[in-house]
Amino acid sequence: MALLALALVAALPAGASEALYREKSCPACHEVKKRVVGPAYEDVARKYRAMPDGQERIVDSILNGSAKKWGSIRMYPNGVTPVPDPPHKMTVQAYDGNPDREILERLNKLIEAGPFEVHIDKSFPLDQAAEAQEALEKHHLGKIALRIQ
Repeated sequence: MALLALALVAALPAGASEALYREKSCPACHEVKKRVVGPAYEDVARKYRAMPDGQERIVDSILNGSAKKWGSIRMYPNGVTPVPDPPHKMTVQAYDGNPDREILERLNKLIEAGPFEVHIDKSFPLDQAAEAQEALEKHHLGKIALRIQ
């Protein structure tokens, strides 16, 4: 448990507090002693305690997100890092969906039950990423995908 606490403190800016932990909606997915959407903090501490780079791994997961470490549910970056400046010609509007546990659990069940369809406006090969970005700047309605193949 101490390892996790140290990792959480290390991942947060100086002066961070429980208020920040709650503001970032961590309690919607995690509790200390039991699994919710994500693993219990005690389980995380137990898994990483013996690893020489355990604290760094936890911090990396908090800041950058993770996948398939605790099942099929992805943990997205939690946003404790400063918000980046928007690219040229773009504005950024913050949105906090205020997730709550019941909504996330229901959403995760729907995702796992599948199948569902993602509507894509246009798809580009990876080597045309610049063209995809231009298309996005001209017409932001609909999703644009980059194909890796």
